[in-house]
Amino acid sequence: MMLTFIILLLICLFFCLSYRKKPSSSSITTCLPNFDIFVISLKPMKNEQLIKTFPNKKINIQNGIDIRSATTENILKSQMIDEKTRDSIVNGRKYHHEIGTHGAIGLAWANKLVFDKGDNSLLLFEEDYNILDYMKLREEINILQNNTDKFDIAVFGGIFRRKNLKGDNHILKPVEWMPPGWAELNGGRFFLLHAVFFTPIGRKKIRNLLFKDPIDMQIDSLYSEWAVKHNIRIILQHKDKTVRQIGNRKTTIQTDNCRTCI
Repeated sequence: MMLTFIILLLICLFFCLSYRKKPSSSSITTCLPNFDIFVISLKPMKNEQLIKTFPNKKINIQNGIDIRSATTENILKSQMIDEKTRDSIVNGRKYHHEIGTHGAIGLAWANKLVFDKGDNSLLLFEEDYNILDYMKLREEINILQNNTDKFDIAVFGGIFRRKNLKGDNHILKPVEWMPPGWAELNGGRFFLLHAVFFTPIGRKKIRNLLFKDPIDMQIDSLYSEWAVKHNIRIILQHKDKTVRQIGNRKTTIQTDNCRTCI
């Protein structure tokens, strides 16, 4: 009788273990390699979207460099800008890539400060970011971290332009190891830096170039130029965007109206 009871108990235990519910893939926390997260802003931010996306990561805040009250002549004397940029600020920019405000210069300098704060991979946001899909962003960052030998900069939700500043056309080349919507810059140019991932090498390259000479255009256009001149490998998410800019509005960083955007 006792033997029968033990056999039945073992059979029940076997079936319980066989049909035990396996954890869903969504319940498994993905262990991401080490990278820094920074947000550049001139105003206090809660960053609730980033906290939900990366609950175990520290969200660092880089205060924007506020030189909006400085005179353009003093900024010129500091050698942060050149005469061409002074003219575009004073008289208004004629082309989108030109610098039209002191805020754009302060933004570039704030980027420089972030690059100087470490050597890890870097996920950098501007204050007007809007994360559309938390899980997709985590997955894409994981893929990027596992392929840092194949690119230097990955731009989320940028606007691609087939013509570079010289007017040459370029064809998008899909990034095979990323989800649909990613392409190599391939000599073209892009706008918007509201969410950008830098590899350690990409971070070092930009750190060594930014403000080495006075800046004469906005940094997204600078990166497009440097991609060709200094072999910086840029990939761009131009479709199926994971992160977008919050609307077409002024921020504490960009305070003018671009004539080509109106």
